[in-house]
Amino acid sequence: MEHFTKLYSLKTYILGRMTGDIFFPGSNIGRDIELGDGDDAQIFRQVIFKTRNVDGAPAVLFHVKFHLKGMAPGINKLFSNLPIPLFAGLPGFCAKFWCINNRNYDFHGFYKWQSKEHAEEYSKSFAIEFMSKRSIPGSVGFEILEYQDNKYGAFPDRY
Repeated sequence: MEHFTKLYSLKTYILGRMTGDIFFPGSNIGRDIELGDGDDAQIFRQVIFKTRNVDGAPAVLFHVKFHLKGMAPGINKLFSNLPIPLFAGLPGFCAKFWCINNRNYDFHGFYKWQSKEHAEEYSKSFAIEFMSKRSIPGSVGFEILEYQDNKYGAFPDRY
């Protein structure tokens, strides 16, 4: 997919932050998302690219789960700020919730993408590769769901 690079994302992210199109609302911080297996994950950060959130678009929810190796959960919460400019400006990115399961310390990302094609491209990107290198082998998994009917009720573009 054209422009699905870190440099493109960085340039788009910087422009979006300067114009206020990319912002970090705090209204959902601390809210729980039901994971469907009796567990829940608590939101600790949210980002929205507001000019890309078109209601009624054929958006999808991309849910990724992983368990870090060699880094305390609190440190990862801080560290996870660093790669934001490298994906939040990618084509089709709309929004994301960062979450942690406070029982087993699995991390979850709930992304809204404009299309299934964008989400699939992200699943093959440098971001997932980076996540996999930092995680316990075999702990990284993802799924792509219809946005409005997703089983988690996670809508990261809402604030």
